[in-house]
Amino acid sequence: MIERAVLDCGRDPASDRWTIALWCATAEFLFCRYHYREEGAYGAGGRWQRLHIRHCLAGKLANHARATAMAEHFCDQIRLSSKAYERSRGRSKHLRFSFQSAFAERLVERLKAALVETRRSPEADSSYAAEFAAADALLLAAGLDCSNRLGRYDLPDREGDAVRNGRAAAENLSLVLRTAIPMRTSRANVADQFTLPF
Repeated sequence: MIERAVLDCGRDPASDRWTIALWCATAEFLFCRYHYREEGAYGAGGRWQRLHIRHCLAGKLANHARATAMAEHFCDQIRLSSKAYERSRGRSKHLRFSFQSAFAERLVERLKAALVETRRSPEADSSYAAEFAAADALLLAAGLDCSNRLGRYDLPDREGDAVRNGRAAAENLSLVLRTAIPMRTSRANVADQFTLPF
């Protein structure tokens, strides 16, 4: 029996909204569905303040591990690259945000292009469709609001040096992640037929 579940995969600061689109694209590329929720608390003035973005994935457990590892790796690389960029240009929250958002936006574009390429064959497309249908059923069974599961956060259009450098840095980041996570294989599994990022 194939084990599927909806699992909590961690959280990011509320200000890092670019992580939503990145987690969503990574999850879909690896046969999972994505759901997020914003967590917060009431401040001293009685106003609600967003504190975190909580990430959840629905799908096979083996795919959870791959998608979580890859999304966390991407987020870590974006943060490290933005710190290096910030050191070379001077500290600026605006520059850091622009660089990180542009980096994430370009990675999302590359992941979506890789997904389209992977789904070209009818067998792969039907496998993805079956996995997504099962993951959607899991989200509904868990009572999660499915309106945000696809991470419909659009990164704003911006121009400038930080945006150009962020997009350029994303081109140099490999979509192949080498880990020690074993991949379950079988003839029925579409992962056998394609080079996935593990």
